[in-house]
Amino acid sequence: MVFLILQHEKKKGNIDDNKLLKPLGYKKFEIVLFSFALKFITMLLTAIFAIFLSEIGIEPKPQEIVDMLQRSDLFKLIFMLMSINLFAPYVEEYVFRHIFYRNLSKKYGRIIGILVSSVIFMILHFNVVSSIAIFLLGVVNCVFYEKYGYKAAVLNHFITNFTSSIVLVALKLLGYTEIASILLQII
Repeated sequence: MVFLILQHEKKKGNIDDNKLLKPLGYKKFEIVLFSFALKFITMLLTAIFAIFLSEIGIEPKPQEIVDMLQRSDLFKLIFMLMSINLFAPYVEEYVFRHIFYRNLSKKYGRIIGILVSSVIFMILHFNVVSSIAIFLLGVVNCVFYEKYGYKAAVLNHFITNFTSSIVLVALKLLGYTEIASILLQII
């Protein structure tokens, strides 16, 4: 559906004024570097938060999708990875940035738009341990959407999902279930 909407927007024209179609151009490399740095920072914050939760008696658990990845056979794993890495960034960024953020920021201002759309994004991905990382991803993607356009938010979302997927698949294939169960809580 999102791809059809993007095609329709291309036919209408106004590519430079349209945040959905705005080209990344020379900013692509900066966005990629920033995305990897952000992923590293959010993994550290999530690890610290997981330790804090353990200390106060709350057992950290991975996101349901991460748990499903670890239990799936090869066919399901490939399908889920395609969904997580290719489709989810396009669809989620369209919904949360182009629809929610854009409309909220027009009506209530950018700060409220960023906060509310990021909280909704976090709630719908609900996982206590990764809530900080998911909220920060939402905030950064709102800023990227505003400054560089939809494609920048999709690229950042893709890198976030892809780096997590690589680690999870590697651990699964290597059979490191103990390490995987620990890392699942912070990825």
